[in-house]
Amino acid sequence: MKNGFVSESLMQKHIHENPADLQNGIPELDPDLNESVPRLISLGREIPLLSGPLDNLFIDINGVLTIVECKRYSDSRIKREVYSQVINYTTDLQNMLLDIENKNVFENFKNIISKVSDIEILEELKKDTILSGKNIDHWETEFKKAFARNIRSAYFRVIILCSPTDSIDLSGKQVKSFSGNQIRNLMDIMSFSENKYNNYELILMDMRSRSSSSTIIDSKIIWRRYSKLPMIPLVGNSIRDNASKIERNLAFIPSYSKPHQDTLEKLLANLKGKYRLKENSQGYSINKENKSLYTEISLNEKEWQIRSHQISDNEPIFILLNEINSKAYDSILVSVDRINGPNAVINITLRDNVDSLDETLVLLSYIFENRTR
Repeated sequence: MKNGFVSESLMQKHIHENPADLQNGIPELDPDLNESVPRLISLGREIPLLSGPLDNLFIDINGVLTIVECKRYSDSRIKREVYSQVINYTTDLQNMLLDIENKNVFENFKNIISKVSDIEILEELKKDTILSGKNIDHWETEFKKAFARNIRSAYFRVIILCSPTDSIDLSGKQVKSFSGNQIRNLMDIMSFSENKYNNYELILMDMRSRSSSSTIIDSKIIWRRYSKLPMIPLVGNSIRDNASKIERNLAFIPSYSKPHQDTLEKLLANLKGKYRLKENSQGYSINKENKSLYTEISLNEKEWQIRSHQISDNEPIFILLNEINSKAYDSILVSVDRINGPNAVINITLRDNVDSLDETLVLLSYIFENRTR
């Protein structure tokens, strides 16, 4: 890959493995802008529907399906065919899933997905941090009702995902990666055909690497017909709770001692250059690219601390826990808690009135190098 994808199959594979790259292009779904957003769970590729295989399909904890059709700008079908193609998929899902009494909608859906994936849909959705500490049985009941309602009323998120080609054809000629006329024609057709009474949301997006030498993928909206998609009350309340907790946590910082405030500010600035920091209900989570490092900066009323958690016994860091725990540190306090057998947590707190930045960064770097979860 240079700036684009050599094939649609590679586009499908990328977003199947990296749903966050799709979410990052939609502001209200971007986890970098807001930790408290539902995660898109990939259900597979080439989903068999009545009018043909659907490229990619995702679901979230609100029971909303996200339909994605991948196209390169060099594909002539982007001019006319792709719009009717994605709308047909919404109709296919309704026709395939709805029965007379609408009682078996989710079971019918699982049967379709089982043809391409062995994913346990509900189990994967339960891992969403928004549901942490919530009544999961209540959510599951509400989820199945919401899913059936969304299918019945055509509450879908429909995405046409486009990318440059950046490839050479069999004759050795560079394939043109972008056709302004084709994409404008597609936008004209959608603008003319769509109306505000459709329940589904329709989005035309661009996805490409940041530069020819970069592995960072950027996505952005080119055209959109917005529709407000339903949210399960339990999920909405949880999101509002998280937002209030984030605001509360940030209010703690001015009460910290000056050395602790300064160290926190410098630490965040340093980490932002190498990692993705996301505000959450605890403070900040630390991620590398789109993968969690299972490490967070927790903010509470008295102090801030760093927790590296869910350390399993098959990680290199596990055999180093005794070494980390017994070492003498000048400016930080380190403890190791072993929880539920093989799982462990490393806690890092600061000593009073000491600049702890350098020692904290050295230990964090050591931890990250030896974490493979």
